Amino acid sequence: MRKIINFISGKPLLVSILVLIPLCIALNFITKKYFGGYDENFYRNILINLYSIPVEIFVFGILILYLNNFREKQAKIQSYQDEIDDLKTWESEEAKYKIIGCIKRLNKENISNIDLSDGVFKNYSFDGLNLQGAIFENAKLIDCSFNGVWLHKSNFTTAILNNCDFSNAICIDTIFENSDMKEAIFHNTDLRGANMKNCENLTKEQIIKAKYLNGIILEESIKREIDGMTLSSGNSQQYWRKPKDSINNKLHLKK
Repeated sequence: MRKIINFISGKPLLVSILVLIPLCIALNFITKKYFGGYDENFYRNILINLYSIPVEIFVFGILILYLNNFREKQAKIQSYQDEIDDLKTWESEEAKYKIIGCIKRLNKENISNIDLSDGVFKNYSFDGLNLQGAIFENAKLIDCSFNGVWLHKSNFTTAILNNCDFSNAICIDTIFENSDMKEAIFHNTDLRGANMKNCENLTKEQIIKAKYLNGIILEESIKREIDGMTLSSGNSQQYWRKPKDSINNKLHLKK
């Protein structure tokens, strides 16, 4: 039985032909023996159906092709995410290269909201990648670089971000709440709307290096320190300035 099933699944076209030919012969025999053969209306109906068959084949062929490609794409995306899940707690060079490779392949499939939660990442360079909506919850990131990376609406809740470089990164509406920011770098970073509430080891010296801060969620004590610095320097708008253009027009946020 298993051999028959494997044969049918492996050669569907051949099986269809082998079933169709005997069926047509049987129908022809029954029609001639019990219904007196074929009349003109029969051939007319056959001709009408023959004209409709190519259209049906085209429509259903396109639909089947689309569904098959979609299924293959989803399976490929899931395999990349599964590989990341298997490797993200490994502290090895091989795991590092494989994870970065999987992220690049996911980006090619227009996937950026990658689950990297609970991972351990040391000396990783995420530069040049799109990580919008990525999940780094409870992850441990040491000496990692996010220079110029798209991190719009990514989630770093309760993550360890020791000595991580977010220079030139787009961190609009990014969540850093309850994370450890020891020696993290935010030079020229866009932190509009970012949530940095209850972050450990976060100082005003780190924050004031950012490019934009309007809408940022910070501890009131840090905000007051930054406001005091701007007042003493005579430039109260320096750290809370807005960009000249809107977010969408200026940055063309990737979808």
